[in-house]
Amino acid sequence: MDRAYEYLGKAAELGHVPAMEKVAFAYLYGNHLRQNIDASKEMFERLAMLGSPRGQLVMVDVAFSYVSAVLVIVSVCC
Repeated sequence: MDRAYEYLGKAAELGHVPAMEKVAFAYLYGNHLRQNIDASKEMFERLAMLGSPRGQLVMVDVAFSYVSAVLVIVSVCC
C-alpha cells in the first residue's frame, strides 16, 4: 500500500469525503490498493448517503448496470 493511501484510508475512516472518494475508486480499480469491490461498494454507498455527487453517480451507474444485465438475461432466455 502506498504511504499516501495509508493516510487517505485513515482520513476516510474519519468521514473525510474527498479521502473516501479517492479510497473508494482505488478499491474499485485496484490502483494503489488491492482491488476490493465489496469495500468500494460499501464506501460509495456511504458517500451517496452523505450527499457526495460522485458517490451518488457511481451508485446510479451500478443500479443501471444491474438493470441492464437483467434485461439482457431476460431477452436472451425468454
